[in-house]
Amino acid sequence: MSNDRFGDYLMHKGMVRREEVILALEVQAESTVKVGTICLEERYMTAKQVMDTLRHQADNQRPFEDLAISLGHLTAQQLGTALKIQSQRRPFFGEVLVKLSLLSRSQLFEELGHFWNHVNKKTADTSTADTDTTKSIVEIDFPLMYPEELAEFKEDLEHSLQKMAIELTNLRPGSDLTQPAGTVAFLSNKMRGVAELDGVKWLVAVAGEMEQSMLLVAEAEADGDKDPHVGLPTLVQTYFRAADCIQNFLDSIQGNRANADNSILDELRKCRESYGALEDIVSQEKIAAEMGERATVEITRKSVAGARLLLIDDDTVIRNSLERFLRGLQMDVAQAKNGALGLEHLLQDPKPYDIVIVDLHMPIMDGFEFVSEVKSRPEYAGLPIIMFTASLHMADVRRAIHMGINGYVIKREWKNCLLPELQRGLGVENAGINSSLQDALASSTP
Repeated sequence: MSNDRFGDYLMHKGMVRREEVILALEVQAESTVKVGTICLEERYMTAKQVMDTLRHQADNQRPFEDLAISLGHLTAQQLGTALKIQSQRRPFFGEVLVKLSLLSRSQLFEELGHFWNHVNKKTADTSTADTDTTKSIVEIDFPLMYPEELAEFKEDLEHSLQKMAIELTNLRPGSDLTQPAGTVAFLSNKMRGVAELDGVKWLVAVAGEMEQSMLLVAEAEADGDKDPHVGLPTLVQTYFRAADCIQNFLDSIQGNRANADNSILDELRKCRESYGALEDIVSQEKIAAEMGERATVEITRKSVAGARLLLIDDDTVIRNSLERFLRGLQMDVAQAKNGALGLEHLLQDPKPYDIVIVDLHMPIMDGFEFVSEVKSRPEYAGLPIIMFTASLHMADVRRAIHMGINGYVIKREWKNCLLPELQRGLGVENAGINSSLQDALASSTP
């Protein structure tokens, strides 16, 4: 029997029976969002087209996906994206085992650690690759993830690295650097946000340095006080090396261990320092001081459980990770991938939302535009909105506060700050950091 898959591994150890694994897989499949629903959410198909496809499916028993393409309602590219989203939103197999009471949560995390040790040993036994003995490369802790969660984490970061490589080729001496530098900074910010959400500290530090340097390049290009083209070839070369280091880091992940090149941090810092320093960097303490004494919210709840929350973020990995955390708090969560779709949810859903979490930087409609639209409508004037972002600028905080947001959480500090902000915005009795946070984290993160 192959022990590579977690289910096979548990059966081999006698922790679960084959029929129980089959049951868990069936529950996992039943709990997965249907392709037709995703096509509606992504606007690949209209409700009429989905119903038309379902009627044809009832007649000839062909898969929904095949029929949608045959009927001309869906393209192969759209289907590929829909299937990817479906995979990302599928509940983790381990969580289903806990839900069915086949394993306790403590057993799950313990066996997950043993499983990765088993995979690591098997990889080490069969590997013939030379070991890198470079002193700057060290083994570091990596947060334990489910196998499918790790695949999702890697895929999202690798996609950002690919896009970054394209933009780096546009950073040439003599050219306008504003747009490509801004894009590289945005992609670095996105990688940092994913890393912060999952607690990958080395990657947070590397992506943070990359973001700051590119923000300084864009700032220098706009201000004209300093020539940003001086030292540009060295900067670009360092970024390409940083991208390689990140890819090597991703490739090295084995269970709760990974190999990180610490020397790239020093190289990136030198590049950043050559451009100066960013002023007014965000911290949660500065945010609290900037917001000052907030209006007292009427106490209406004993906990956040049961509250309806709309989560808006363009990053699928962040949305799904955060949704798992919020569902661990027993909240009712809906997702949207940009402000425009979020506004559509808000206006069209017959059941009202109690609170909104919205990212700042998104395509089509960003967080500022979303807040402006919502606050301009009297019926939503009192809807609590929390800005959830990896932005480094206090200027963004001040603008958000001026627009009337109820809370502002930076992604790198979310584990300590998000729940208290939710409690405060929802009017929870004795709002603040408490044991509920630890309970939620335990139920959402292995």
